[in-house]
Amino acid sequence: MVKSEDCWDGVNSMAYSGKVAVTASGIECQAWSMDEPHSHGCHDPVNFPHDGSDVAAQNYCRDIILSLEGFPWCYTMSNRRWEGCDIPICFSKSFQN
Repeated sequence: MVKSEDCWDGVNSMAYSGKVAVTASGIECQAWSMDEPHSHGCHDPVNFPHDGSDVAAQNYCRDIILSLEGFPWCYTMSNRRWEGCDIPICFSKSFQN
């Protein structure tokens, strides 16, 4: 069974606040508070409404306000600047038969 923090609703990716910290291809995510290996301007706590700060978001997959990618993602610890994260979509019991 998938725990709610390990999935997202498939609609509001900015609401995802789980602890997945690897991309779909298995690359470790870069901490949002760091600019290494990829420099970025995503340090403002307003970008992390559910976490309260970039430090709270750690290196977890997110879809921050500035990006609006439409799915949780992160900057990576590899040559690839960013990548989406493979996080399952949660299904409500009300939609199950």
